[in-house]
Amino acid sequence: MNKYIAILLITLSGSAFAQEYLLEINEQCSTNGAELSLKCGLTIEEKITGEKAKFIVFQSDGKWSAKQTNGIVVGRFKTLRSDENILILETSTLFSGNRTLYLFKNNLRFYLVEVAFTDTLKNNEVTIQQGTFIEVR
Repeated sequence: MNKYIAILLITLSGSAFAQEYLLEINEQCSTNGAELSLKCGLTIEEKITGEKAKFIVFQSDGKWSAKQTNGIVVGRFKTLRSDENILILETSTLFSGNRTLYLFKNNLRFYLVEVAFTDTLKNNEVTIQQGTFIEVR
């Protein structure tokens, strides 16, 4: 019996220290080509559903991931910096580039910056999404 209690306590203590943030995108700006000429507008999700795009960033077993609100995991991140003010996470993109997420803990704002080069289009592409977040746990 004590063995089961110990397993339960270990499981609960691990989930108690897990972090999870719900992010809501307020604006998206993007550009492509040689010049940096950002155009801002609605995200694809907002155009289709009429609602702001949301996703969850969470830590499990010391590793950060992102998932849609329906629970489907859509990416894994490595930690570039984590302190009391900021959390910076990075992952590679499908094309040659990376995606960096900046979570500012003091004002609950985030910026998701994606920079890539596509061989298909032979072009650079930059997308910046910004919004707010809340800590879920």
